Amino acid sequence: MSVMGVSRADERRVELEGMLNVRDLGGMPAADGRVVKRGQVLRMDSPQFLTEQAAQQLLEQGLRTVLDLRYETEAEEQGIGFLNNDQIRHVNIPIRSSANQTAPGLREQVEAAAGRPIEEVVAEYYQGYFTTAKGMNITNSVREMANADSLPLVVHCAAGKDRTGCVVAAALSAIGVSDEVIADDYAASAEAVPAIIARLHQGGAYADIDQSTVDMQITRAGTMINVLTWLHAEHGGAREFLRARGMSDAELAALESLLLTDSQ
Repeated sequence: MSVMGVSRADERRVELEGMLNVRDLGGMPAADGRVVKRGQVLRMDSPQFLTEQAAQQLLEQGLRTVLDLRYETEAEEQGIGFLNNDQIRHVNIPIRSSANQTAPGLREQVEAAAGRPIEEVVAEYYQGYFTTAKGMNITNSVREMANADSLPLVVHCAAGKDRTGCVVAAALSAIGVSDEVIADDYAASAEAVPAIIARLHQGGAYADIDQSTVDMQITRAGTMINVLTWLHAEHGGAREFLRARGMSDAELAALESLLLTDSQ
């Protein structure tokens, strides 16, 4: 698939008609002087909004898999638009912050923690993605990126920032991308947040998300730094987190081989 730029997140934006928050992971620096390969993984908001022409563009560039991190009901009701065809595998691996869908959402959690730094509160909410169902859905999502037959792929949720941001962070951290680079990529979604919220609210599926929630929905680098710091402290880092949940050394080596290259 086509890619843009090098390591800076704002230089890796991909313009696709209908979409608000698309970036190629390619160009990020990793360990030992290697970089993430271009054209293997795109992170985005829900592809249901792709125009037919933009969807065809992705198909012509070799897209094989849509990795959908939304709840089953979201995936069924909202769909993946023009990417729903026989050329594409649609893999739905729901990422939840709690096993109980009636548990407080991000808005309730932030409002209940008034006075605390928002980066801390949102990071604690994100920790639920890694602990719900023992983190197996995070692991299975990253495992999809370690499968050569799945690539190139797009990974998305509704906004392409929270669930997507944490799955992408786990994969990138496991292959040696630094916390700072991962946090920069996460924070790059901030510019798109107001438009994403307006569209989701207007569509009716996310009635509780409106412009009053923009500040708490904004992606801040400090939030992801806090998540990754917790992951290192509590689980020995992303690589050990994944290994403890069944990813083999061979799968982790495949993840590196498929996503990293020695040169730009």
